[in-house]
Amino acid sequence: METEEEKKIKVEIKVNRQEEHQTVVKISYSRTCRIRIWPTTFLKDTQSNHISKLIEVYNVSKYPNWSILPSEKEFTLVFEGLPKKCTSFHLVEEIPEPDGMCYRNIGRNSSDVYQIKIE
Repeated sequence: METEEEKKIKVEIKVNRQEEHQTVVKISYSRTCRIRIWPTTFLKDTQSNHISKLIEVYNVSKYPNWSILPSEKEFTLVFEGLPKKCTSFHLVEEIPEPDGMCYRNIGRNSSDVYQIKIE
């Protein structure tokens, strides 16, 4: 069952996506973890040099703050839209320390909403 906050986020993302093309990535971990998202997180089109910048994060802290993310709890990253010709992309978090996120060759879909579950 969705919380009121999750419903509000979905409505806000839907409105934003109608106003401006955006790409949404929802991520969850199978275990409780400590996490923060760096502003140097982006999507990289695998067929071109296009970079989609991070616009907003939901349910997780931005660097330098940390969040404790309970297992199976989802957080959402909203990026600028990918080029129309893009068929796959990488999610990259470039940071000056180990363990930045990097998920390669994510296949593009028509909704531009993606779910990643990390085991």
